Amino acid sequence: MSPSYNMASGHEASYSVSLTGNTTVAVRSSSPMKFRAVYVGAASLEFMWVSSGKSSHRQFTPTILDPAPAKYSSQ
Repeated sequence: MSPSYNMASGHEASYSVSLTGNTTVAVRSSSPMKFRAVYVGAASLEFMWVSSGKSSHRQFTPTILDPAPAKYSSQ
């Protein structure tokens, strides 16, 4: 069984690492995804509270450090 993560409603990702060290990531979506490219690298997530008038909400900024293009296929 490979680790699985729910990224957002209707999207799920799982990954596996082969004996040779190659990592495969599978992303499943309930609707077709229209992506232009896939990048890999170490990620940084910055979380912060943002005030807007009388309310506030949480916001995050994702960043991929030293991104590299990854091979991908669509099924």
